[in-house]
Formats: sequence, structure tokens, C-alpha cells
Amino acid sequence: MVSKELIEQYKQEIEILIRKNNFQTLRYELFNEQSNLPWATHLFYRDNKFMINK
Repeated sequence: MVSKELIEQYKQEIEILIRKNNFQTLRYELFNEQSNLPWATHLFYRDNKFMINK
């Protein structure tokens, strides 16, 4: 299982890359499996894999 600290580090790194590449207009949820926003791309970590749902 990945620690909350490591997930937070991943989240920060992804957000830096989003800003660096001017993708701020993307709608996304990072590592929040409880979110059900239909218009957002969801990135999460489960079973030792990164997963993306649209």
C-alpha cells in the first residue's frame, strides 16, 4: 500500500507538470476515488497500478 505522503508527493508533481504545460483548464481529480464528477478525468492508484477514468 502506498503511503499518504507518497500520494501527496505524486499529486504535487502532477500539478507542477500541469502548470508547466499550461493544462490548467483541464478538469481532473487526483487520487480521490470518492469523487464522481462526470466531467473530470480521474487519476487514482489501486492494486499497485495507476488508473485513469473519464
